[in-house]
Amino acid sequence: LSPLPSQVEKEGVAEPIGNQEPRSAQISLEMPFVDSPTYFSDAAAPAYNVRYKKGVETTLGASEDPKANLSDPIVQPLSASSDSLSLIGEAFHTYLILQAGESDLIFIDKHAAHERLLYEKFHEETDSNYRQILLEPVPITLEKNEYAVAVQSVDLLAQAGFEIEDFGPGTILVRTSPPYLDGYDLSSAIIEIISYLCEHKKDLSTQLLDWIYHNIACRAAMKAGDKTSREELMALAKELHDHPEIRYCPHGRPIYLAFSKKELEKQFGRE
Repeated sequence: LSPLPSQVEKEGVAEPIGNQEPRSAQISLEMPFVDSPTYFSDAAAPAYNVRYKKGVETTLGASEDPKANLSDPIVQPLSASSDSLSLIGEAFHTYLILQAGESDLIFIDKHAAHERLLYEKFHEETDSNYRQILLEPVPITLEKNEYAVAVQSVDLLAQAGFEIEDFGPGTILVRTSPPYLDGYDLSSAIIEIISYLCEHKKDLSTQLLDWIYHNIACRAAMKAGDKTSREELMALAKELHDHPEIRYCPHGRPIYLAFSKKELEKQFGRE
């Protein structure tokens, strides 16, 4: 925070100039709210295989995030009634700002929240509703080793919503894809998935399938920086509220930060 024009900073304390009386309050040299919010870190939810089971956030795989060494978080779910949530707006086309009743201010990372919600849906949907039939099958040309792995992974890819078939040497034909996945992104998604399968042949099928779900969810989720309608943002907030167990994205990053009214008043010296 910048000092008032009549004051200078010395080791974080406002000193008077001339005959002015000193201020009793200290001027913080750090960003406000750094220590005050309810926050969620990688320490409790390492990247990327974060799942919710029986009231506890657990992981299905080891962390691959080099930053996953943060201090222990204060983990609390959103507690306000969905009817009391009021959308104030969106910052930087990335962060939802909501007021929860008269007690809390909540910031939600829209991409992280949408990604995790989709990730959970992919895990839950196991029937034919999980896939969409493409209007036109998409042919994809692969390298020789990738083609071999793709043909061997037909059943695994089918579980993830991709129905593929051998279309001749070096080519596969994709007939279905998971819902939410943009058709323009289909080829690159398949190529990246096949490439990953080539590099992780020794992994268990459950681990591979979990990675595929995460990859699809990341691609299909709302993107940071993109314009999103107010109705879509509010629907996202309400869906997140209906799943209080969801607090991290599949990477293990926090989905939202909550500030109490009391904490805000403390920062503005209203105590």
